[in-house]
Amino acid sequence: DPYFRADFFLAFGEEGGAFEEGYVSTTALKGFQIRAGRLRAPFGRFNSKHTEFWDFVNQPLILARTFGAEGFREIGVHIDWLVPLPWFFLVVGEALQGKNDVAFASNEKADFAYLLRTEQFFDLNDDTGLMLGLSAVHGGNPSFAWAKSTVYGADLLLRYRPSRYMKLSLQTEYVLHVREAKDAGGLFRHVKEGGLYAELVWQFAQRWSTAGRFDYVGLPAKSLDDGRDDTHWRGSASLTFDPSEFSRLRVQYSVDRSAARDTFAHEAHLQLIIVMGAHGAHAY
Repeated sequence: DPYFRADFFLAFGEEGGAFEEGYVSTTALKGFQIRAGRLRAPFGRFNSKHTEFWDFVNQPLILARTFGAEGFREIGVHIDWLVPLPWFFLVVGEALQGKNDVAFASNEKADFAYLLRTEQFFDLNDDTGLMLGLSAVHGGNPSFAWAKSTVYGADLLLRYRPSRYMKLSLQTEYVLHVREAKDAGGLFRHVKEGGLYAELVWQFAQRWSTAGRFDYVGLPAKSLDDGRDDTHWRGSASLTFDPSEFSRLRVQYSVDRSAARDTFAHEAHLQLIIVMGAHGAHAY
């Protein structure tokens, strides 16, 4: 069709299959694009990525705490505008159903979630680029009737690519979740929880790359019932081998500590990803 295209993404893992995304996009609007369907919301740099584009087995802690294990994906309408400026400047807006399991699980049918994001990209030189992003999403939460949640995010990507098979990138993102709630006495209050992650990825050969990531939740920290701060941190390292553009093999080791458990957890992962069907180029 000269005016529309449809994309569908199905994922199969150890717990079965999942309908990750399915949407129709316009293709003939100059400077604009409109999408409608089930979408991975473009909050920050990570949430909109499918599993095969992750540099680690799992998503960052703060995003899992804010949006849940499945991430922020909902039925809605998306519009983006490439602003006619000398540098890359993209503005994105979305109206979503507002049924996320964690941040926006409102019981009110009229409680939609609304997202706004901006991205700017700058060429620092022939080999280095810098991308800056700001995100915000606002919608209802299930604490009480018409309670609201707002999630703010700021992200940065610095990428150095001196040759075709050599790449070094630094990505970091901060997320703050502000939720309206009532305490045990029925008094209104704002519950705040924030955190960040920073990851460094080095592609040192055509098919090989290695990465390290540090996650921290507790900026600010949400208080537990016993008065402790619910802080949580994790350090991870991964080694990835890509036999082709359709397959990926990865090993990962992580050390994890949360105030709620008051213990250290050690995790080792072995992951194989197979991609079937046509797929677009990797996002920057």
